[in-house]
Amino acid sequence: MNRFVVAACAMVVVLGSTTLLAQGRGRHGGGAPGGSNDTSIADFKLALAIQANQDQVAQFESLSKSTTSAQKQAQDLQQKTASPVDPGDLVRLATVLKGSVDDAVSDSQNFLRDFSKLQKAQLKELTKKLEKSSADVAKEGKTLDQLLKASKTDASEFSTSADRLQKALADFRTRQLNLADPMGIQPAPQ
Repeated sequence: MNRFVVAACAMVVVLGSTTLLAQGRGRHGGGAPGGSNDTSIADFKLALAIQANQDQVAQFESLSKSTTSAQKQAQDLQQKTASPVDPGDLVRLATVLKGSVDDAVSDSQNFLRDFSKLQKAQLKELTKKLEKSSADVAKEGKTLDQLLKASKTDASEFSTSADRLQKALADFRTRQLNLADPMGIQPAPQ
């Protein structure tokens, strides 16, 4: 069950019992009713407001898949360069990897573009980190693209590029997960 749903149900039970208790005290002179839960209710409403909608969950799943695919392809390219390899295979693997990197960056932009104003404001730091990480991945993708355009088939250059892409993609994935958590998105196991 979604952690958010469980937390929301628990919050409703706690708020309901606290309200009844406060009302009971008010009738018997035990204290003033209400007032003590104002911040809890505001926090609860804020948590609800930043939750991902169904479209955002679907966009996040697409982003996760494209990032995971790019990570696997970067690993495959790096492993392939560890042994003698046909230059045509290097170019083919690098081309597929470049396409996956482009997809991941595009999926990230689509995911962030559809945030509400409140989501943008409340998740500002996390979105900035994801955007920076996405830019790092795009930069490494451009480096790989330059190798392809230069028709270089030096395995060591492809290996270095794949290694840097793996590191950038790992950070990118971490930033995605950091943003998914407060939005109540449960990432599928990869």
